[in-house]
Amino acid sequence: QAITKTLRADMKSVKATSLINLASDEYFKALCEDKVGVPIVSVKFLQRDGGQDKFISFFAKRARGLMARWMSTSRVKRVKDLAGFDLEGYRLDTKAGSEFELVFKRPKPAAKRVS
Repeated sequence: QAITKTLRADMKSVKATSLINLASDEYFKALCEDKVGVPIVSVKFLQRDGGQDKFISFFAKRARGLMARWMSTSRVKRVKDLAGFDLEGYRLDTKAGSEFELVFKRPKPAAKRVS
């Protein structure tokens, strides 16, 4: 596939040792995972709601963008550096994830009052 081939070449040129997946599931399916050539670490964003941690698409999309910008401005070089991401109340839950999936959680934001 062209996408996988281009990504692999780009990663080789910068000597990348892993790929951080911040894409939605739909977009990530365009990639041939087994042909990327490096470990892929996916990032999941959950929000506490009604006593449970839930995936809420709207907030996860925003969080993926926040993390991408944060990675760029912070010049993240290693997967372990992602633990420092803490925007909008998100924190890494080391017990919920794995070596290849990082899970960030946050409490439900307080409702904004309209004056």
